[in-house]
Amino acid sequence: MCAEKMPSEASEYIKPVMEGLKEKLGNPLAIIVDMHRGEGKVCLDVFPGVPVIECNYHFLDDVGNYILSAEYTELRNALTSGMKIKSAITRTLKELQHMVIKNEYDVDQIFHAFKKKQNPEYINPDEFNISVSYLIVSWILSYRKDSNGDRFPFSLPYLDLYKRCREMYREIEKYVLFCKNTGSVLKHSWYL
Repeated sequence: MCAEKMPSEASEYIKPVMEGLKEKLGNPLAIIVDMHRGEGKVCLDVFPGVPVIECNYHFLDDVGNYILSAEYTELRNALTSGMKIKSAITRTLKELQHMVIKNEYDVDQIFHAFKKKQNPEYINPDEFNISVSYLIVSWILSYRKDSNGDRFPFSLPYLDLYKRCREMYREIEKYVLFCKNTGSVLKHSWYL
C-alpha cells in the first residue's frame, strides 16, 4: 500500500500521504486509526463518507492505563521497594539453591514424592523439606510465565507474582498439614 516517514503525526504531514493513497487506490471501505485526533480528522477530510474506526488495541491501551495505572504501580512498588517481597524471595531461592547443590539433593525425586503426597522413608527429612521449599520458591519466581509478554496494561507481571505468592501461602498450609500427618520434620520450614 504505502509507507511514508514523517517528522510527526501532525495533520500537515498525514494529509498528503492520505491524498496519495486515495489517488492510487481510491476510497477504502473503512479506515482504522489510532486515537490521535489529527489522524481521524484528516481521514474524514480526505475520505468523506468513509467510516473511521478507532483501533481497539489503542483504545484498550488507553483505557487500561487510565483504569489500572495507579493501582498497578502501588502493587509493583509494594512488592519491590516497599515490602521488598520480590528481593526476599529471590534471596531465599539463592540460599535454598546453594543447599540443594551443596548437598546434592535429588529435587526431581522429591517433587514426585510430594506430588503423590508421600514422604518415603529413604528420603532424609532435611532433604525433603529443603527441596520442597526450593521447588515452591522457584515456582513463585517464574511468575513471568503467566504473562503473554506484552507491555502494560496487557500484561501484569506483578499481579501474577502476587497471585503466586497467595497460591504459595495456600500450598504452605497444605505442606505443613502434610508434614504433621506424616510425622515429617519441619526443620527448614522457616524458608517458606
